[in-house]
Amino acid sequence: MTIHTKPTEKLNVSKLVLTVSGGQQFGLTFAVKGYGKYVDGEGNDVWSVDPLVSRPLNVAGDAWNNWDKGVDDETYVGDLALALLGLERDAAPAAEESSEEESEASE
Repeated sequence: MTIHTKPTEKLNVSKLVLTVSGGQQFGLTFAVKGYGKYVDGEGNDVWSVDPLVSRPLNVAGDAWNNWDKGVDDETYVGDLALALLGLERDAAPAAEESSEEESEASE
């Protein structure tokens, strides 16, 4: 799962990538990796190759018990990851990607 984020002064992360890295009865562990975006020498937006931050997210206990509270799985787990790193979602990149996909589809 990919979540576009608003970078902060403390953490210049523009994108989180979450993958399931393990599981146990009544719990899952996700690898949370955050990537930054920068402008290269030619003026192109480029993503960092290596993550700027990498943390495990263990969804167990209360987080596991509260999972089904009326939101989809990606939103729930994504919100936990964002809270872990003190980041917020950025809806603008998703809108830009949708516009690019629509333009490519119409060609």
